[in-house]
Amino acid sequence: MIASARHAEIYIDGKRFGGRPGRPVRTFLYPWPGGERSGEVLWLLRMLSGTLDARPAGYETVRGTSCRKFAARVGPGKTAVWADGELTVWIDGKHVRRIQLKQNWLPGPAGEPGDLGIFREVTLELWDFGVPVNKLDWSRLPSFPTSG
Repeated sequence: MIASARHAEIYIDGKRFGGRPGRPVRTFLYPWPGGERSGEVLWLLRMLSGTLDARPAGYETVRGTSCRKFAARVGPGKTAVWADGELTVWIDGKHVRRIQLKQNWLPGPAGEPGDLGIFREVTLELWDFGVPVNKLDWSRLPSFPTSG
């Protein structure tokens, strides 16, 4: 399960469903095309297996937990068409807490990386480790409380 203020996703029996937080899964006619792997939210975590090098980038607090921050470079093919991206990872003494990818979506002239005005930033935060999943409501998309 993953949710933000406007979008939520859930994986049930290898099928991915997404939409408005809190929407009942029974209202979906079909899961999203491509099954579990297409657009799957943990792809950023899998990118770490292709790390070629990493350098310390200081310390930062993530959700009240002190973390060591690293700038990483991943190998070719690990970022598909987005090889010009910057990967940053926050790690506490036990877990990866945040992964962030900043990238130019399209290459510049002559195939060189460059900013053509199409840029994206993707962040994955991981917390609440060890939560018993059998107590979660799998009948609807997750809806987590938001402040404000």
